[in-house]
Amino acid sequence: MNSVHIPETAHISNRFAPNRLVGALVGALVAVTTTTGIGVGSSWFDEQRILLTPTLLAVAAYSVALRWRDSLPQPLGLAFLGLAVMGVASSLLASRPSIALFELSLLMLVAVTVAAASPANALAVRAAASVFAVVVAASYVTGVVANIVSAWLVQMPIGRDTFLVGFSNPRFPAQLQALTLPLMPLALIAVRHRGARIGLGLAFALWWMCVIGSGSRTAWLALAVASVTLAFMGSSGRRWLAIQAPFAAAGALLYGLIFHVVAPWAGAETALETGRLTDSASIAARIELAKLALGMAAANPLLGVGPMHFAYVDNGLGAHPHNFFLQIAAEWGVPALLIVVALLVTLYWRTWQAARRVASDADGGLPAASLLAALTAWMVGIQFDGYMVVPTSQIASMVVLMLCVALVRLEPTPLASQAVASGDRRGPLAWATTLTAVLACIVLLALPLTPFGKPTQREMQWRQENPTAPFWPRFWQQGWIGPQSDPTAR
Repeated sequence: MNSVHIPETAHISNRFAPNRLVGALVGALVAVTTTTGIGVGSSWFDEQRILLTPTLLAVAAYSVALRWRDSLPQPLGLAFLGLAVMGVASSLLASRPSIALFELSLLMLVAVTVAAASPANALAVRAAASVFAVVVAASYVTGVVANIVSAWLVQMPIGRDTFLVGFSNPRFPAQLQALTLPLMPLALIAVRHRGARIGLGLAFALWWMCVIGSGSRTAWLALAVASVTLAFMGSSGRRWLAIQAPFAAAGALLYGLIFHVVAPWAGAETALETGRLTDSASIAARIELAKLALGMAAANPLLGVGPMHFAYVDNGLGAHPHNFFLQIAAEWGVPALLIVVALLVTLYWRTWQAARRVASDADGGLPAASLLAALTAWMVGIQFDGYMVVPTSQIASMVVLMLCVALVRLEPTPLASQAVASGDRRGPLAWATTLTAVLACIVLLALPLTPFGKPTQREMQWRQENPTAPFWPRFWQQGWIGPQSDPTAR
């Protein structure tokens, strides 16, 4: 078998081709927000969220418009509608209903875009994954190289801060690295021009250097688990590993040369991330956050405390539990958690099956293997870090999930055929999901009209009350939304 089989009904969806456009658009916006910015926010997190929220609105509207006549498979439609209903109920009972509704709307639009992924053809899926990964990686490593050179020229320390382009913590870009490195082999085998291959290979190696220097144990673990998983994926998995290994080694070599050979030889000061593997403080903090989330879920098992409301009471540790499943349980309730787990486990199993069917084809099976690796890295990452919290990571996660859904819908199964079939018989579930998306867009469009949607004013009020505090509140989940920290909550 040379490629993923395309069911006979798939030709119907060829008029729907959002995959490549969404991949390119999201990649470009992530590149802009992480390397350039346009100064609209009062912090990097504010700016990322402000720029990426309209992007999500546009992507969701585009996806829904193109799939207007398609009906979701009934199980998926019921799950989607159930999450929406529980989310609304939880939001209305929350301490700050408007903010809970904003968070609900954001996640529902992510779900809409993922559910509307187009199974146009395998080539389109591969192209979308390649474009997204390359745009993000190439732009960010350019910023890192510029940081290293400029720091050396002005005799500033190179290391931790030089890996930061548009972030305040090197673990945040490591989330992007864990999600896009698994997709880079697709771009490498697609490029034929020698010069382009050299440039892409350099970006590939530098992207590995960045994740090595990030100090992110979660990213390292995610990529390690993805690599072990691919080792069991036959010829396509071995092909993926054979491409990744030399670039990972090149990244490690570049890291060693730049920071341990060239820098000392040139007399440049280094400030590297050290001791991360033995640092137990952050692990202890995550355990405490997990206990808090479990306590919230136990006290409010049906509907939770409300979307984003883990951050309502300042616990002194973190505004989210660093575990997506625990966050859903605490904020949305246990029934919502069960639905989310069922959906993700099903998607992972179907992606695994898709990759296994073409595992014997080293090149033809590479797209499915790469997407399985990215999905594996994401599944590991959401257990220990804020992959669904940091704006750029959240929307990058959406792209990975969307492409996996598109891959799964290429498979010759009744569910896939039902997912791509179109017609005039739109049932109540299809109308309900479309209405949910429309209402979510309206809620997010109303955000700038609320005090919560004016981050600069909120921050100025907070600074006046806390002139010597080192931490400034941010626009979304990374900051606290309760009255103790947010003046607009009083």
